[in-house]
Amino acid sequence: MRFVDKLERKFGRYAIKNLVTKLAYIYSAVYIALFVFAFVEPRAYYAINNFMYFDINLVLRGQIWRIFTFIFMPSFRPDIITTLFLFFIVRFMMYIGNTLEYYWGTFKLNLYYLIGIVSVLVISSITNTPIADSGPLHLSIFLACAFIAGDTTLHLYGILPVKMKYLAYLDLLFIAFAVLTQPIGGKLVALAPLVPYFLFFWKDIYYLLMNKKRYHDYRKNRGSKTFTANYEKPKVMHKCEICGVTDVSDPNMEFRYCSKCEGLHEYCIEHINNHEHVK
Repeated sequence: MRFVDKLERKFGRYAIKNLVTKLAYIYSAVYIALFVFAFVEPRAYYAINNFMYFDINLVLRGQIWRIFTFIFMPSFRPDIITTLFLFFIVRFMMYIGNTLEYYWGTFKLNLYYLIGIVSVLVISSITNTPIADSGPLHLSIFLACAFIAGDTTLHLYGILPVKMKYLAYLDLLFIAFAVLTQPIGGKLVALAPLVPYFLFFWKDIYYLLMNKKRYHDYRKNRGSKTFTANYEKPKVMHKCEICGVTDVSDPNMEFRYCSKCEGLHEYCIEHINNHEHVK
């Protein structure tokens, strides 16, 4: 991502540190306010919702604030049960944000989130589909975190242990279901979280699929009767500069290029955040 690195050198000083954590605090405050109004003054609850959701037709009439306020709208109606788990929801948002910021740095996280916002706004405007919550944005950063730390075990609501990648698979199934069942506007909005995801990870996904294919072919040829001494060994495409592990010696290992090193320097997932940067 050399283009992103150039942007970071030029605009990095404007990036907001702990962006997702700050958004989580605002999100929780809005949620609590909506929860109170939902029980005390329902008319105020609906008035706030009508004031915050994004609709391009209303924006064109001068209600510019809707471009930003939908970011803080809860993905579900506040009730007693969800409010009891609000602490875990906000804590999880902060964990995702901190993980991505540690891995990418402040600027790249800001850029990823900004691309997510723009994607949702553009698709919503083109299809004339209102956006009534921040769900697509939360899903987008979760998928990014799951790709980077998919084997991390989470305890849902502090109880149920599950690996993050399995939750990501479940979310992808929900997206697929929405694409199959929703009208065209709903289909495109459901795909909006994948726009920044593929922009940032398309190369990693490509290499991951290629490595799995080569490993499958290698195992297939190795076990067949046609295997001979002339079999050409798989070529090494990735190698960690610290420990020397390659995609051939360990086909399940993930590799990343360090964005903080000068030039192209590749490391395994265990050393991408544990090495001296080349200047």
